[in-house]
Amino acid sequence: MLVRLNQTTRRKGEFLRFGPCNQLPLDDSNPQLKRGLEAEHRFLISYSRWIERNNGQSSRNANWSAVDFTVRGTGRGVELKTDFYPHPKNIFLERWVTEERRASGGPWKAREQEADFFCYWLVGQSRLLIFDTNELIEHVESLPSWKRREAKTSAALNSGYRSVGYLVKIEDVDYVALDVHHLEFRE
Repeated sequence: MLVRLNQTTRRKGEFLRFGPCNQLPLDDSNPQLKRGLEAEHRFLISYSRWIERNNGQSSRNANWSAVDFTVRGTGRGVELKTDFYPHPKNIFLERWVTEERRASGGPWKAREQEADFFCYWLVGQSRLLIFDTNELIEHVESLPSWKRREAKTSAALNSGYRSVGYLVKIEDVDYVALDVHHLEFRE
């Protein structure tokens, strides 16, 4: 599986390769978190030839919290978001982790963590969208407000917190993806 890098930053002919791994311990106390961790593990198994789980440090800055993965040999950060809805028409790009604290979430947090790539896995469609983090943010912020509707998550589903973000039609962002892969999640 090959993913072309951003035309403005890559050298001609340079490609990023994503592509089994150590067992990941799972937290059974939160089913939603457990499912997300299982998806991260399956993502890592599928692409372990090209990426590795981050060791808990930022890829380039020890003062920032860590991205999910790094590209082997480059230190470039990869953040993964999973969406388990069976037939989504929209994606939820979390802008603020909690409504109260206004801490960055989604691709904005990934950018703060110096993640070069933001991957959005639509598990129900077996589609993995791979974005350049900065290009995704610029694109979403440039969309007219009627194409990026502000939305809040349910506090009941999110440990008592309400996340704030944007609901964006998949068709309004998938064309800015660097690549789209078929990736199945088998339970």
